[in-house]
Amino acid sequence: MTESRPEFIIEGRFEIDPSGETVTLLGSRCTSCGALQHPRRERCFSCFDSALQDCSLGSEATVWSRSVERLGLVVGKPFGVCWAEVAEGVMVQAILDGDVDDLPGIGERVVAVPFTLPESEIGGPYTTFAFRSKTEGGT
Repeated sequence: MTESRPEFIIEGRFEIDPSGETVTLLGSRCTSCGALQHPRRERCFSCFDSALQDCSLGSEATVWSRSVERLGLVVGKPFGVCWAEVAEGVMVQAILDGDVDDLPGIGERVVAVPFTLPESEIGGPYTTFAFRSKTEGGT
C-alpha cells in the first residue's frame, strides 16, 4: 500500500520530518538586513528588499502567550492557540495540540508537530502544524 502525501492547508510553511513525529518550520532570511521571518515571504517585512533566502527555523519554540478558542470553529471542539518564539526571536502563531485544560504554560518549551484539520464545508482534511508540550501530558 502506498502512502499518500497529506494535503497541506498552505504549502511551504513547514516540512514534516521523515519520522512523521515533528515538523520543521520554514522561513526566509533577508540577505540585505538579516531579518528572519515566518512564513517564507517574497519581500522582507523590515526593509522591503526582495533578496531573501529560504531557511529552516527548527521545530522547537517557547510559548509567549496562549488562549483558548472555545467555539471550536476550526477543529470542531475548543482548542488552544499561542504565540511562540522560534529561532532567533521569530514569533509564530499556531494551534496548541492537547487538552484545553492542560495546555503548555507561558515560558514552556514546545515542539511543532503535524496537525490535521477536519473536513469542513471548505474541503479537507488538511494538514498544518501545531505546537505540543515537550513534557509528557502538558504542564
